[in-house]
Amino acid sequence: MRMPQFLNRLWSKIKEKAQGQRNARRHYAEDDHKPSTDPPPYRYRTAQHQATARENQHYAAEQEYWQDQLKLAKDLNRLTDTLNWITGWATGFAGLAAVFGFGSLIFLWWTLNETIKNDRIEQRAWVGVVQQQGPTEIVAGVPYTWVFRVRNGGKTPALNVRRMTDFTEGMKGQKFIPVYRRGNPDEPEDKSITVIQPEEGKFIQAGPVTFPQGAIDALRSGAGSLYVHGQIQYDDIFGVTHCTLFCSALGRELPLLTSCAEYNGVTDTKCPNIE
Repeated sequence: MRMPQFLNRLWSKIKEKAQGQRNARRHYAEDDHKPSTDPPPYRYRTAQHQATARENQHYAAEQEYWQDQLKLAKDLNRLTDTLNWITGWATGFAGLAAVFGFGSLIFLWWTLNETIKNDRIEQRAWVGVVQQQGPTEIVAGVPYTWVFRVRNGGKTPALNVRRMTDFTEGMKGQKFIPVYRRGNPDEPEDKSITVIQPEEGKFIQAGPVTFPQGAIDALRSGAGSLYVHGQIQYDDIFGVTHCTLFCSALGRELPLLTSCAEYNGVTDTKCPNIE
């Protein structure tokens, strides 16, 4: 690991100070033991300088001082490494804490959203067909009408209730697809706008419809079927539109209505045939 900048500056100053002291000591020795410029009587001799006890003591103290400074610099390096290690782990833990905190916020938002959604499901209006009534016998050439009781089983009103009913003929082995013929005077649509309060029931009807004898024979033989179907569209108090589909069929058990295998259910969208 590289030495921090402030330690580099400290180490440079220490080296400069040491160099200055060495230079001063060298100059001091040169001045004290400089050979005389006077010519010797016989010959010129140079004497080797021997350090005194005081100089040796000073030198030993200086060496000890620099050893302490070097040890201090190493200790500072180790301390810096330790601090960097602690900082790295702290940064990592801070990142994990931030991720955990963000995840907690997402979970809290999801929980709150699900709570609101479940509360709305519990409080919203639920409109469906709870009862149906029709003729006890079918005679050719006589018009018949089927009546359905619609009830709001929710805890809040159903707003902008619109409904439509119709009949669709089917043949044996043919897939049933409901058809709504608007404006047909013989099989008029049953459409209105109203409000259904909680636990309140309304009656809607399908018909009238007249059966020729050939149609009655086809129903009793199982060669054909007649489907009575309808749609109920409404808004709940939270502004969400819902659609209830219901369907019953006339067949061998004429005039008994049986539930269709399809087209009975609820969606959170507008009904396909109601504007």
